[in-house]
Amino acid sequence: MLRIKRSYIAWLWWVSALSYSNTLVKPIDADPDKALTWAAAPVLYYSEYTALTLGVGGVWSGVRQPQETLAAAAFKSNNQSRGIWLFGFGSQLPEQIDGSRRWFINSKLHWSWLRNTDTYRDGNPNFSDEVAGSNASSADNFIRSRGEEGYGRFTFKFLLPTGHGKDQIIHVYKTQNDMLVPGTESGAQSWNPFRSGRSFLYIEPFWQRQHLDDEFETEYDKAANGLRLGLEIQNMDWLHHPTAGYSSKLEYSKDWGWADSSGPWSKLDFSYSQYISLGRV
Repeated sequence: MLRIKRSYIAWLWWVSALSYSNTLVKPIDADPDKALTWAAAPVLYYSEYTALTLGVGGVWSGVRQPQETLAAAAFKSNNQSRGIWLFGFGSQLPEQIDGSRRWFINSKLHWSWLRNTDTYRDGNPNFSDEVAGSNASSADNFIRSRGEEGYGRFTFKFLLPTGHGKDQIIHVYKTQNDMLVPGTESGAQSWNPFRSGRSFLYIEPFWQRQHLDDEFETEYDKAANGLRLGLEIQNMDWLHHPTAGYSSKLEYSKDWGWADSSGPWSKLDFSYSQYISLGRV
């Protein structure tokens, strides 16, 4: 499998922190006529992968639908690498397609053009006795590369008619002074997901590609494409700043080795998080 590089983590965290999929947050003193909100910020960081990097990102909520969030980001580094991201969260399928209005779409697209990039992978003849990128490897065991890489994910999520998702498809959190107003929680009232919280079944087609040419005139070309199936339970009081309840996910991923895939593989993942309030600070 391919890995998302460390230099992307700041972008992914920033976008996901501002994205409210399938929910709305409304301050009780907010202007009811102001549906569209947005935020933008520059980012400056350094990593071995892209060196000194400058970028900018923006997030827009309520563009077409109140709960929908769109985001975009771009970067350029002093080693001449550059890249773009496009995100969409919480897009609700039209009623003509989904009469129940319980289907939502999340999408993530990224592509980058890499130049003079240090990639920590095997192939440097000066370190033939090491595994590049391992704990015991030298910091100089890298290969100077150039190429392209990208990925795409399209997640189709179905809100199950259970718990808090039974009667309210778009959950609305109300806040006062940035604190959740009691009575607007989305879960954490019972351990049983059939009585509390919001549960989703989802299907996610995905693809990922990395093609690199390096200073030793070797070529690195890896690709993956396949499908993920999963069950996600969001049984916490507040999806974005939980203080009680739990979240859990069971996911199966499969690449059949079709098209330009590097080979077949499958993976089963399970995660569980419990939230405990530490009181007000």
